[in-house]
Amino acid sequence: MADKIDELVQSALARISPASSLEDISKAVEIAKTASENARTGLEIRTSSAQLRFESLKTWASILVPAVSLLALVVTIVVQSLQLQATRQQAEDSQWRDLLSSLHSGLNDGTSGSISDVSLVPRLRSFFNSPTYGQQAIDLSKRIMGKIVNYPAFQDLFGTVFPSQDAKNVVDLLDINKILYFTWLDSIQTCGRLTEQVTMPPSNLTDSAGICSSRIQDKDVNVILKDNAHSIEIIAKRRQLTDLNTEMTFISNEIFNAMRRTSAENSKATVKFAGAFITGADGRGVDFSSADLSSTVFNYVNLANARLTPKKYDSFNPQDTQWWEVAAIDQGLLEILINNYYPGYFAGEGFFSDIPLTKEYYAHRIASLCQPFRALCEDQNLRFASNFVIIKAH
Repeated sequence: MADKIDELVQSALARISPASSLEDISKAVEIAKTASENARTGLEIRTSSAQLRFESLKTWASILVPAVSLLALVVTIVVQSLQLQATRQQAEDSQWRDLLSSLHSGLNDGTSGSISDVSLVPRLRSFFNSPTYGQQAIDLSKRIMGKIVNYPAFQDLFGTVFPSQDAKNVVDLLDINKILYFTWLDSIQTCGRLTEQVTMPPSNLTDSAGICSSRIQDKDVNVILKDNAHSIEIIAKRRQLTDLNTEMTFISNEIFNAMRRTSAENSKATVKFAGAFITGADGRGVDFSSADLSSTVFNYVNLANARLTPKKYDSFNPQDTQWWEVAAIDQGLLEILINNYYPGYFAGEGFFSDIPLTKEYYAHRIASLCQPFRALCEDQNLRFASNFVIIKAH
């Protein structure tokens, strides 16, 4: 375009000669001027277009630069967050392994498989909200709760694992009870071995717990253990056994509370007590119709107004328990109990009661339970021994 304008200007100027008139010279100059102005206008247009493109780029740059910077910042934060999470996860993994290692060591340190480390519970509880180990920590807590021989720590963990009372908890509660029972038996055996290291008055040898028996007061133990090389170990074991007894009583009552809720919800699922050791529990009014009481021990259990009509009852063993105070009973189970678990069947057994236990009262209770009444339930056929102890309930 610029070349054509130049040609036009040169052509106009070439026409000027000394003989040219003033008018011709004026036209040629006018043509040159117009061509120059056109050239300048074209340059301005091109310059303006370039300026517009430049301004446009500046505008986009002012938008993109902060956006890119923000994106880079976001990426940096995300990367740092992921690195922090990875670091925390590594730390949590390490803490979990340390916990399992210390737990394994605690269960294999020769202490009858019991756990007395008071730091274990808060360490275990710290994992409950973990996305990775939360459920594992709760499941593990249920399994090891029966190994803890420290009642405050036991209650602390129990309250965290079972924050609300729920009928469905009865299965877990029974599992804890059974593990506690084996831990208690191990402790009894340990106490038996320790008893062989001391000289005890003959009157105290009737209890299977020996020197650890709650029947022996602490002041008497101090006298018995005077100058004994095993005194520290024995006293520690006595305390552990006391805690175990308290834990077993606590969990037994929680089981019965769960049974009451199970009855209220009309649950038809079988509650398998089999192998449980229920002790010191308030079973008043509990309905055992959904229970399998096979190989189950009731020890010092209050069964007043309970419905003792379980689905199964093979080898059911009510020790130191007034089973005849129930409101209803399976008739086959009644025959077994009349023949094998009458008052005084176990020499020296004790019953919590505020009223005397006589043959007449026992016969009266059996008559109310025996439906239909039959020869087995007649007074002259009922066995009754007087070698039991009545312990005031209040």
